[in-house]
Amino acid sequence: MSAKVDRFCNDLRQHLESAEDRLTTLKAGIRDLPQQGERILHANLEKVRGRIETEKTRMEHARAQLASGAEAKIHEAQERIDEWKAKRETKKLNRRAERAEEYAVAAVVLAAGSIDEAEAAILDAILARADADAAQAAIAAVH
Repeated sequence: MSAKVDRFCNDLRQHLESAEDRLTTLKAGIRDLPQQGERILHANLEKVRGRIETEKTRMEHARAQLASGAEAKIHEAQERIDEWKAKRETKKLNRRAERAEEYAVAAVVLAAGSIDEAEAAILDAILARADADAAQAAIAAVH
């Protein structure tokens, strides 16, 4: 494989390992959530929302790259690609490879960002359930 492919695979592996670490941390944290107090849950939610806000621009860029990458795939008919190969049109083939690499990285970045959004949703759900349970307990205490 070429040095470019090796570099691309290493970069992608780092992104995937980062996403995997975040998922592992999230899975471990979910087990402990029911035992945490409401104040801690709110603090965790604010921390996650901060990460989401920090990554917002990167996520928007990744979404735009995915949209443009999907559009590019539609426009690049296999016949045209085969023609580029036959004619050894390296500029076009290299640009296609670069777009495909950018698309792959954008997909991983978006997946990693989705982990944060999922964590925020989980915390929101637990806090909402705690509010509902507290209201139910207050009603039961009155009756």
